[in-house]
Amino acid sequence: MYQGLTGVPRGTVKYLRVLEQIPRPWSAWQGRGEDGVSGQMVAVSWFTHIWIAVLHGIVPVEADGSAHFTVPAGRNLYLQALDENFMEVQRMRTFVNFQPGERRSCIGCHEPRSQAPPPNRPTASLHAPVAIAPQPGDSGPRPLHYPTDVQPILDRHCVRCHSGPKPKAALDLSPTLTTHFNRSYESIMEANLVNAIQEWAGRRKGGWQASMENVEAVPAYSLGSHKSKLIAHLRKGHSDVKLSREEWVRLVTWIDVGAPYYGSYFGRRHLRHKDNKDFRPAPTLASACGQAPPPPPRLHRPDVPARLVAHWTFDLPAGQAGEASGDLAADACDNAHPARLVGLQRAPGRRGGAIRLDGLGYVQAGGLGSLETLSVAMWVKPGRLEHTWTPLLFTDNWKPASFHFSLLPDGRLNLAVNSGSDLHNASRSGLGDPSGAGAQWHHVAVVCDSRSDGVVRFYIDGRRDREVVLDASVAPLLDSLRIGAYNGWQGRAKCNFHGLIDDVRVYSGMISDAEAAELAR
Repeated sequence: MYQGLTGVPRGTVKYLRVLEQIPRPWSAWQGRGEDGVSGQMVAVSWFTHIWIAVLHGIVPVEADGSAHFTVPAGRNLYLQALDENFMEVQRMRTFVNFQPGERRSCIGCHEPRSQAPPPNRPTASLHAPVAIAPQPGDSGPRPLHYPTDVQPILDRHCVRCHSGPKPKAALDLSPTLTTHFNRSYESIMEANLVNAIQEWAGRRKGGWQASMENVEAVPAYSLGSHKSKLIAHLRKGHSDVKLSREEWVRLVTWIDVGAPYYGSYFGRRHLRHKDNKDFRPAPTLASACGQAPPPPPRLHRPDVPARLVAHWTFDLPAGQAGEASGDLAADACDNAHPARLVGLQRAPGRRGGAIRLDGLGYVQAGGLGSLETLSVAMWVKPGRLEHTWTPLLFTDNWKPASFHFSLLPDGRLNLAVNSGSDLHNASRSGLGDPSGAGAQWHHVAVVCDSRSDGVVRFYIDGRRDREVVLDASVAPLLDSLRIGAYNGWQGRAKCNFHGLIDDVRVYSGMISDAEAAELAR
């Protein structure tokens, strides 16, 4: 044990801590960019290690520095040498696998051949290999998870002073949730109170720093709890704080393992999903080891009744022969949301007048606010569909809370919601071939329930075509929108809508099957 531990007196190392490094399974990546942080596709830590660790336990080290023990096969295992206080003296910076029945010694790998020890029998070899045992106050193999390992200790001993509007020493150790972690964790890491290797680019006090700069071999006591300000502060004595032995072991273990926050790769991270049933679940050993947990049961939320918030008929006022580009289309439901017509012509519609679009003109509207549940309905008579997404009603730009209702090239309806990542859903059926003389009027509608476990419903000609789970957890913002075009494709005629649009309605809430059928009559 002591070969290479320069300056560490024999007898210092009392235990080996056995840990497992878990690779991130593909099943943990759902394409949700908002649940990651810099360098981590799924948030694990505040810019420390970028993988999940599982604690298997400890084994004793004999006075001569030898240890003889069994470990599980087929795992990525690594070791930490601990003193009598279960604090890290030195750590293994790689991992090792064992096949079933395999025996291996450290001798021969971790020193030049000329420095190999004499062929004396180490003390540990005089007895049978021991099994890995839990640390004091612990249980068998388990995840390491800040909210259940460390926050309860802070709640018992620290929060009474270090929380509130003016926490002592400007250090907030409360469990208040933040965007990806919690307040105490970010406070500790931001103040550099624990010594942890930074494995990716991230924010530290003083600005951003580059990644993967800590690969060189370092002497004993260079990392972990012995080098952490938080532990030094507690060892000197701090007010009346007295940690139990079990609390102490949990705290130093968390630091020595690299100060992770999450104990598995699974579950939604971003705070906007706090009402989601899959929001930051406590890890199990199976999920910590990379086994995807079964999906939680879906919440079946009641529909929110629809309330009309904007209605543009595009009909001409009585006695008026035509409107010039730039004129306003009144809001027929008297909610004071007039729409501005840009580069458009009037034409006979499905109901009264309609607007004719050539890919360059559009209707500009907005001011509808944030709608957690909403419905959009309109009559359309499309011409050619040359673009991947031909806009029907698009909010301006593509950022979180954006809402894009479009037609696909095969005539199907598509809804995209930006929840921090792209959520696309399409109808099952389409409008048929819209080109040429066969173009027909169709009534199309979409219902968007952005709540946790919410759904998207598509209606074509008054019939429900498809319902799928959306699970956006972000309310679409309709403060600025275009009908028949997208501001990101300004002047690109091929990308925008060609044809006629009539009777556009936007609802707060969810139109019913009966209401959709009535609108299509």
